[in-house]
Amino acid sequence: MPTRRIYPKHIYEAIRIRIADDYMKQALRKMLPDLRGTELWQKIDNDVDSWFETMGPRNFWNGFWGIAMGFKLKIAFIQVITAENIKWRFEKELPLNNKLTSGGPLKYISEELSEKRPKASCLQEFFEKNQKLANKWKNEFKKQGESSESREHFPIIAMEEAGNDEEIISIHDGNRRMTLSVLEGEKTIPAYVGKYTTEEKTPKNFWLPTSFLMELVQEGEYANDYDGTLGLLKELTKLSKSGEYELNERVLIGKNEFRMRLKKDLGRD
Repeated sequence: MPTRRIYPKHIYEAIRIRIADDYMKQALRKMLPDLRGTELWQKIDNDVDSWFETMGPRNFWNGFWGIAMGFKLKIAFIQVITAENIKWRFEKELPLNNKLTSGGPLKYISEELSEKRPKASCLQEFFEKNQKLANKWKNEFKKQGESSESREHFPIIAMEEAGNDEEIISIHDGNRRMTLSVLEGEKTIPAYVGKYTTEEKTPKNFWLPTSFLMELVQEGEYANDYDGTLGLLKELTKLSKSGEYELNERVLIGKNEFRMRLKKDLGRD
């Protein structure tokens, strides 16, 4: 069905949709490990590529959030992917150097990697000095990759951030793929890289999931906490124009007294 432009224009940007598509494709491979075959997965990938147009922005971004948060607990992932003040780009060959860092400590590999986000260059040095660990984790990461249809070709997802007196690129999704690339001696990796366009480095005007708003209102009613619910909705809608629209058009509807009172007090009559 044709996509009506009822949300802020950045919600429709092709690069954001492409990032979400690729994330969901690789996530589905992990979730459905027994489905094998290039032809089969090409059909599934084609379906995923069509979701934004066929389902519309609401169902697409809510579905992306459901997979990323529901299955992987990727907190704030949808915020950075859809924030108006973050510009995204694709890099076919992002260097595996001293700017690219893991998304967190890699204590499960070694205690030496437990108190910081290791840089790709530091991982290279670490594994050169620890060949037994290098062999162990190269085999382990390859085994994990082979547990489903191949997903090694999907770009990692990372953000440019301010580190300690330096700019870094921190991975939000793809630590295993990055580390395996280092172990295999690769010098670059495909990546989606986001960068803030504002001085304030927090996401602004992002997609606020419709189901999150619905649950918030429902739980507020169950808890008999009208004032708390009203106050939270006021603050949340300051952060998201699409969330403001969803609240009015999809959440605060019907004849329920709690919802209608919220709608009135939020000035949405």
